Amino acid sequence: MTIVTTVDVLRHGEARGGARYRGITDDPLTERGWRQMYRQCGELHWDVVASSPLRRCCSFAAAWCGQQQAELCVDPAWAEYDFGAWEGLSADQIEREWPGALDAFYRDPERSPPPNGENYRQFNRRVQTAWDALLTAHAGKKILIVSHAGVVRSLLSHCLQLAPTAAFRIEVPQAGLTRFTAFDSADGRYLQLNYHRPG
Repeated sequence: MTIVTTVDVLRHGEARGGARYRGITDDPLTERGWRQMYRQCGELHWDVVASSPLRRCCSFAAAWCGQQQAELCVDPAWAEYDFGAWEGLSADQIEREWPGALDAFYRDPERSPPPNGENYRQFNRRVQTAWDALLTAHAGKKILIVSHAGVVRSLLSHCLQLAPTAAFRIEVPQAGLTRFTAFDSADGRYLQLNYHRPG
């Protein structure tokens, strides 16, 4: 018998403060960000919603669950990558302070992390551990994860067996929705990417 679990991963919408490396910086959504997320979710329904604890994710997740009477699980494992000293800075600001460091990070995030930033391998490990636990706990259900671009890329890397640098080549727009299906049987787990839809 094969158990089929559908997992949608929603990146948060626009956050206050503009384009910057906010990582674990806890900026709220703008009004536009709220509209983006509601528009993306439309008439969809999920049995379980898992969310990053950061406000730009969990504020929407809590509101959606209240309206849809879905179960909400807030888990710090779904938080964004911690950019350390780059938190809150724009790409231009980072380049001025650490010339070439952004390019080095995107070429090899494990060997060239931001100063005081999260270990990239450990980041991927925490996301993948949370993913496996979620699929085990809610097998056969429809699941929504409300999270961040870095988490989406980590899951794309894990599910499609991509190198981290290859996942950086995939755009993850605000309020984008990525759907995976997990097929669990006695032979193991097969993961399929169904779509990667812009916000």
